[in-house]
Amino acid sequence: MTDWSFLSEKDHKLACELLDSEFGIYAPDKTIMNRDGNPYVYRWHIINNPIVSVYFHIQVSDDGERMHDHPGDNTSIILAGGCREYTCNRVGDRYVPVHPIDREPEEVIHRLAETPHRLTLLGKYSMSLFVMGPKRRDWGFCMYVS
Repeated sequence: MTDWSFLSEKDHKLACELLDSEFGIYAPDKTIMNRDGNPYVYRWHIINNPIVSVYFHIQVSDDGERMHDHPGDNTSIILAGGCREYTCNRVGDRYVPVHPIDREPEEVIHRLAETPHRLTLLGKYSMSLFVMGPKRRDWGFCMYVS
């Protein structure tokens, strides 16, 4: 059982409202681990079907230098905390890094499925809603190009 005491009272209440739980935060549907074997993101499925998926995420660590993309076009809505997003553009057969952007609460970020990125925390955690459209490709991973 995960100890959610690291969340502020306000963020804990928000998580309970999103999960429609008056009894506290229940176990996530999925825990995504980082490369060190520690929790990276806790994920709850709000809506999960072939047309649209809506996930509630609590990111609690970084995932090293590895970048990833997604199976479908997607949108993130930062709810609490915040993160630094690293992206890159493909130029020919290589990736060229773009300056990182700090993502703050209430920010909405739209990405194409093919947009590689990685997220690092600005504080102890970041909470977000992640919305993804229909799957049109497989997941992809690449190394961060510095």
